[in-house]
Amino acid sequence: MLRNAEALDGPIKLSLSIDLDCLKPSYAPGMGTPEPGGMKPMQLMSVVRELDAKNEIIGVERIHSREKQV
Repeated sequence: MLRNAEALDGPIKLSLSIDLDCLKPSYAPGMGTPEPGGMKPMQLMSVVRELDAKNEIIGVERIHSREKQV
């Protein structure tokens, strides 16, 4: 799913911003811009784990556009 990335001086340091709108609406109800055909949480975690295995994750933030008024 991800391409290999290499740095000449060691692992790449990453800071991740994860927008919850990337998830299927059934897993993140009430988001402002739901994404039909989005990811399941386990798919998202698989991507994060793969990034972590090949790089150094130094920070993670969870963001979303705007919660819909229910």
